[in-house]
Amino acid sequence: MQNSFTIRESTAADVPALATLHVTTFNETHGSIDAPTIATRKWQWQNIFQNKDDNWFCFVIEKENEDLIGFAKGQPYNHADHPEFSGELNKIYLLRKYQKSSLGRQLICKVVVNLYNVEYLLCCYLVTQ
Repeated sequence: MQNSFTIRESTAADVPALATLHVTTFNETHGSIDAPTIATRKWQWQNIFQNKDDNWFCFVIEKENEDLIGFAKGQPYNHADHPEFSGELNKIYLLRKYQKSSLGRQLICKVVVNLYNVEYLLCCYLVTQ
């Protein structure tokens, strides 16, 4: 049986699942020592959605009949180090068991297309291990 995944724009209703996913994927990537808690991430995501404007967006990957398994956030690039860029991939996290499955690439493509559609130039630094 083939897995079915949906990539969609996140909503405020996703905050609890986003907070849990953010903590889980952060811990898988960086370790859990001094890592943010689910309560902290929930507060951060609630705050982001409560103050939502058109300057940022977040896509999530949802596995059929399951929770969220990944997300990517795009936003304007407001740093002096590269004034030629106006948009960036701010965050991308995918549960470890779904990495190397092309889902991360699909998330990046969604962010790039959305940045292009809102006339931001992409500034994306990819770090590989």
